[in-house]
Amino acid sequence: MNISIHARHMPVVPDELREYAEEKANRLERYFDRIKKIEVILNVEQERHMAEMVISATRGATLVAHTVEGDIHAAIDLVTDKMERQLTKLKEKLRGRRARGASVRKEKPGRTNGQSPAAAGTEEPEEDWL
Repeated sequence: MNISIHARHMPVVPDELREYAEEKANRLERYFDRIKKIEVILNVEQERHMAEMVISATRGATLVAHTVEGDIHAAIDLVTDKMERQLTKLKEKLRGRRARGASVRKEKPGRTNGQSPAAAGTEEPEEDWL
């Protein structure tokens, strides 16, 4: 997995901030193990700290999350939380496709081997109407 961290409107990303962002990005592999590349973009405009994360995964899946906060660490935390949800959803979606491919036939209640309830000997009693 390749992690790259870029900054806009900041001359250099401080080492402490780079390590923090890398640590958070590495945790995302827990939620989806087929991540190819993670790109973290940090932006500061006056009092607005923005974090953006772009993930490239297998099968051409690209996930993007943005957030704006008053603190850059909070922005990184929130964008990581958003990515966790997106990765979990992608993983469930891929698992669902695999499960749909298998044909599972469910029998309808009261029917055995394609017979109607009357033919199967499970007739329901008729109600007596007075």
